[in-house]
Amino acid sequence: MSIANITRRVGIVTLMAASLISTTQAGAQAASGKVVDVPCCTCIGGQARPIIVSTGAATWEVAPPGSTAFVNTTLATVNQGWTATLPGAAWVGPANNTGAPAGTYTFRLRFRVPKCVIPGRVTISGRFAADNGAQVFIDGAATPIASSGGVATRGYQTAAITPFSQAGFAPGMHEIVVRVNNIGGPIGLLMDATIANQCSSAVETR
Repeated sequence: MSIANITRRVGIVTLMAASLISTTQAGAQAASGKVVDVPCCTCIGGQARPIIVSTGAATWEVAPPGSTAFVNTTLATVNQGWTATLPGAAWVGPANNTGAPAGTYTFRLRFRVPKCVIPGRVTISGRFAADNGAQVFIDGAATPIASSGGVATRGYQTAAITPFSQAGFAPGMHEIVVRVNNIGGPIGLLMDATIANQCSSAVETR
C-alpha cells in the first residue's frame, strides 16, 4: 500500500473518530441539558422507562419576577419552616434564595415527546409544595386543583403538598411551568414528578 493511501485512510479514521467523539459529547450534553427526552416504547402493550423530573434530580430553570431570562435552579437553603418533604425531591430556588424579593418566580422544565413507531400515552404526574404558594401550568394551561397555598400562604407546610396529573401529549416540545408567589424572604419549590409513557397495543403504520 502506498504512503498516500495510508495517509488518506488514517485521515478518514481520524475524521470518523472525531465525529464519534462529537456525537457522544452531544448526547451527554442532551442528557444533562435543559430539555428532557421522553423515550419511545420498545414493546407493544408495555411501558417505556419512566423519567424522574423531580426538583433536585432534573434540570429545572427559574426566572425572577418581571424577567424571561431563565437560569438553572440551585439547591435551596432550607428554611426551618419548610416542613414539607417528598422522597427523591429536593427544595430548589434561585441563587441566594433566603432573601428573595417579593413577586412571582417562574420555574420551568421542558420535555420532548418523539413520534414513535409504537405510539404511547404520555403522562406527567407528581406532588409539590412551595414558599409561599404556587400554581402548575402545562403548555400554558393551569392544571386542575394544582395550586399550593395552605393556610395564610404557607404552601411550604406538609398540609399544603398538592398532587397534579396531565396526560395525552402529542409529539413535540412541551413545558411544565410552576409560578411561585413569594411575599418576600425565603423562596423555594419542592416537586416530586415523573413522566411515563404507556405503550399502545397497536403499531403506527403511517
